[in-house]
Amino acid sequence: MMAQKLPSSVYLAGACTLFVAALSSAFLAQPAPPAVLSVDNPIVHAGTLGQGDVAKASFLLTNHCPKVVFIRRVENSCTCTTTMLTKTKLRPHESVLLHASFNLGNSRGPVQTKCAVLYFQEDSNRLQSLELRIAATCEPDIRIKPTELTFHAEEPSVQEVRLSAGRKELFELLSVYCDRAGFSADILPQADASVERRVRVVFDPAKWSGIRGTAHLTLTTDSLAEPNARVTLMVVRPVEPAEMTVN
Repeated sequence: MMAQKLPSSVYLAGACTLFVAALSSAFLAQPAPPAVLSVDNPIVHAGTLGQGDVAKASFLLTNHCPKVVFIRRVENSCTCTTTMLTKTKLRPHESVLLHASFNLGNSRGPVQTKCAVLYFQEDSNRLQSLELRIAATCEPDIRIKPTELTFHAEEPSVQEVRLSAGRKELFELLSVYCDRAGFSADILPQADASVERRVRVVFDPAKWSGIRGTAHLTLTTDSLAEPNARVTLMVVRPVEPAEMTVN
């Protein structure tokens, strides 16, 4: 049996397909062009600091294009961050240090801030952006556990919050206050010479308005960085049997 000869158009289409595929692969294999403005390290981790401390970082910005680059401004993600540049005009392959300061304030745990360097090339009005970050771990003056309590809307409940020494070795718990009806709190007496303090939080559903919602427990201490710390009090609706998911 003789094999059927395919039309020449089929061979031509196949050759074109192979050519396009090879061209696409070659294009994808091309290395990405270098960024116009680069930074030596876009994320600086300042380590572990205390509340009220200032994390500082310096970023080396370099112009990699053959044209002059102008830095129009630096936008910070919050007012706790300040930046300083010694110059805003970079000739080809010229560098400048951007100095940044991040005030941790009353933060707790892992924190970070962002800076966006907005720049444009000579003979171009198109703004480009380079993102920088400063990260740190903030150790509080006073440790609070837990920082959130959950209560069921129809169940009376009593829970505790514990305060212990952080950066501040000795501290005073001055007062406690709940901002919504249905909650009350009081400071429990110390059982020993331990610096740990305990706060009892009582939830009374009969005095709570609504089914679910959020309240806050305010803990007033002698911490200068965070004199009024807050614990979130969550009230949730109990799950009805009909709402339970059966796997």
